[in-house]
Amino acid sequence: MPAYYGPPNRPYIVLGSLDVTTGPPGGNLATRAEDGIEFASGKAKKMGGDAIIVQRYGKVQAGSVSMASASTNSSSSGGFSGQAIGNNLYGQTYDSGYSNTNFFGGSMASYQGKASVLVIKFK
Repeated sequence: MPAYYGPPNRPYIVLGSLDVTTGPPGGNLATRAEDGIEFASGKAKKMGGDAIIVQRYGKVQAGSVSMASASTNSSSSGGFSGQAIGNNLYGQTYDSGYSNTNFFGGSMASYQGKASVLVIKFK
C-alpha cells in the first residue's frame, strides 16, 4: 500500500485516521521507526483504504531487558596449636582466608514502532 508523506497529487477522500503502536517483532530490541508505518498500512488496507498519508512516525521506548550474574570464590584455612595439661587446654587458633566476588550486569532498551496516519481512498 502506498504511503505518502504529504497530500497525493490526485483526488481522494479521507476514510479516517489511525494512531498505531507495534511491538518488537520476534523480540527484536531494535525495532525500526518504519515498522509503525508498515503496521498502519495493513490496518488501513483492512479499512478499505487505497493509501495512507503519514503525519508522524518514529519509535518509542517500551521497556527494557536486564540480565545479571555473579560468582563468588572463597577459601579459608586454619588450625590449632597448644597443649593439654590435666583437664585444661592451652593454645591458640589461627585462620586466614579470602573471598572474591565477580558481578556482570547489563540492560538493553526495547522499542516499539509508532505512527499517526490518515487512511485515504482515491476518487
